[in-house]
Amino acid sequence: MSALLRTKVESLRPKENKIFFANRDDKIVDVWKGLIQHGFISAPVLQKTGQKWYGFISIEDIMHYMVQHFGDLTISGESFDFFKAMDQDKQLQQKTVKDVMTYPLSRKNPFHPATQGYSLMFAFEMMAREKCLHRIPIVDEDRNLKNVLTQSHLVEWLNNNSKLLGSKRTKPISQIVPCGSGKVKTINEKQTAITAFQELVRNHISALAVVNDEGKLTGALSATDLKAITSDGSMFWRLWQQCHNFLNHIKKETNEKTRPRRLVMVKADSTLEEVIRQLSEHKIHRVFVVDQNHSPIGVCSLRDVLREIITPPDQTKEQTFPSQSNQTTTQ
Repeated sequence: MSALLRTKVESLRPKENKIFFANRDDKIVDVWKGLIQHGFISAPVLQKTGQKWYGFISIEDIMHYMVQHFGDLTISGESFDFFKAMDQDKQLQQKTVKDVMTYPLSRKNPFHPATQGYSLMFAFEMMAREKCLHRIPIVDEDRNLKNVLTQSHLVEWLNNNSKLLGSKRTKPISQIVPCGSGKVKTINEKQTAITAFQELVRNHISALAVVNDEGKLTGALSATDLKAITSDGSMFWRLWQQCHNFLNHIKKETNEKTRPRRLVMVKADSTLEEVIRQLSEHKIHRVFVVDQNHSPIGVCSLRDVLREIITPPDQTKEQTFPSQSNQTTTQ
């Protein structure tokens, strides 16, 4: 705790020291292309006048709007060019960020900026306790955006300072998140990727475990995977592929540094330190807990880790926070 209080929020910066942002009046088509091109799933939104912090827009928000706008399309294989279809839609061409983004003071997009000089403890508490808070803007006294701090940054800091975890280093993950039959939302690998994304939106969750007919974990699908569409929109047809084919394309085309090529999973007796290492090194937002048959029985998200860090060591298992699989969250 003392280390969290000593460390300032502005000390954790993106490795490339770059922030992709949008203005409220930017066209959503351009913002979506930019997000995919830069490999981001969200961007801070600034007010055009004064460049003041306003909120966030995510690739998930845009995707949800697109699917609703076009309806249940019949995709004719690789010949379908989504952005060409968008260019021919005059109504869609006029839609801007402010038309699509969730109002910044809503439960889905909570407003919790941090001023430079705040301690890292503030960020841990905010992102551990707020259901839908995945990133915090770091602003100066005039509310000018200086940095963006994410849950991933905090878990990476924990991985680099694992010795500070004390006795929690060896705590089994089963004592942190509920594990058991029916604890994880799943989708069969033969169902389409677009069905999976619709399930994410419908259930207000951040990811689905992809399983085969025997119930074994074969993959994971989240909003981050929307980047497989590519910035020119030519791969939008992939959303109508079966989940296992959709994920196989991603594995082949992405770099190991941005997405693990093998399936990452842990057992119920895996330690908190091991889970933090897996989340940080593979740059993932959650890790599924599996039983001896490799069937998913639990899921540990970045938020679950942050909650455990701020939970007193003597707090009982029954008092721990619920896992991501039982919450209404998006990521």
